[in-house]
Amino acid sequence: MYHRISIPESDQQVHRFLWRDCNQAKRANTYVKTNKQTSFCHGSSSFEKTAKVNKETHPEAAQVITNDSYMDDILTSVFDVNSAEQLSTDIDQVLKTGGFQVKEGISNGQINNSPTNQQLNDKSVLSDELEQKFLGVVWYPTTDLLLYKVEPDSFPENVLTKGIATAFPIRGKNLKQKLWQQGCDWDDDLNENNKAEWRQFFTELADLDNVSFPRCLLSNSSFKPPELIVFCDASENAFGSVAHTRWEDTEHKFEVRFISAKSRVAPLKQLSMPRLELQAAVVASRLYSTIKEEMTVSFDRVVFFSDSIIVLSWIRGQSRLYKSFVANRVAEIQGHTDPSDWRHIPGENNIAMFLDLLRNRRRNTV
Repeated sequence: MYHRISIPESDQQVHRFLWRDCNQAKRANTYVKTNKQTSFCHGSSSFEKTAKVNKETHPEAAQVITNDSYMDDILTSVFDVNSAEQLSTDIDQVLKTGGFQVKEGISNGQINNSPTNQQLNDKSVLSDELEQKFLGVVWYPTTDLLLYKVEPDSFPENVLTKGIATAFPIRGKNLKQKLWQQGCDWDDDLNENNKAEWRQFFTELADLDNVSFPRCLLSNSSFKPPELIVFCDASENAFGSVAHTRWEDTEHKFEVRFISAKSRVAPLKQLSMPRLELQAAVVASRLYSTIKEEMTVSFDRVVFFSDSIIVLSWIRGQSRLYKSFVANRVAEIQGHTDPSDWRHIPGENNIAMFLDLLRNRRRNTV
């Protein structure tokens, strides 16, 4: 992609860099970026410029290129094959006006009018023909499932603090926080208790291997817009939020899909549980704002669940009546959400409690 972009000769002199070939004693050579030698930022801006120029003739394709592109990949979704075929054709036409050509396309449906999608049968991104990988997530087009692939490495005894996997993030962050409190440096050897905890952590990562969930968040069988359900919870170790879509189909059955989750480690400075629960509510409001901004779907309604009656009372009150810690966070929550959308849920039914694996493992051992 980047070699399809040219820099005007008048601008080439401002794209300079110095290079000493890692030799500090050597006089630096000056290099000038010339024709078709660009960086990622130039590629992204050229993509957006191409979409903007074609916005009038191909509005949907231009919007997809602008909003659903990451580096040189375009990831988007539509409801049916006909819409996918039309969108694929329009994207090809728009990019062609900028001198770009789609290398290959991958879909969970059979798109017949785009030659780029036919390459899926002949060439795969990964060695397994059934697997594709986008932005670090494994996707099976045939089943339209996203899943985790976990391959824990072998960690030397003295570097067990490094290379934390993205799975079980709070557990790993809690362990790192504990090492920081103990004053451990990056290359320090760990005591036996810490080593045992890290070994257990990496062993448990294997449980995530092949855990899958549907990519599609909506359904054509729904007779009205979906609902957005957001849970939040906190413990002495962490706080966070989980969001799902929920809809009723034509047979009056409900289906649920996982959208996203956010979690944070509890601060070293001890906070009361109501304040930690309030922090979780803030995360829930921010997660909702992100989902609303990124998704093109209109939700029938939004419901927030918390198991803290105190937090619900704060959210439904006037922020100016509280002390600064509570007032600032309540004001943010009220700015992002409608206080009437907040509901109470019993703690045992709050699925956000599973964000803290350490707390739940203690419950299971009691």
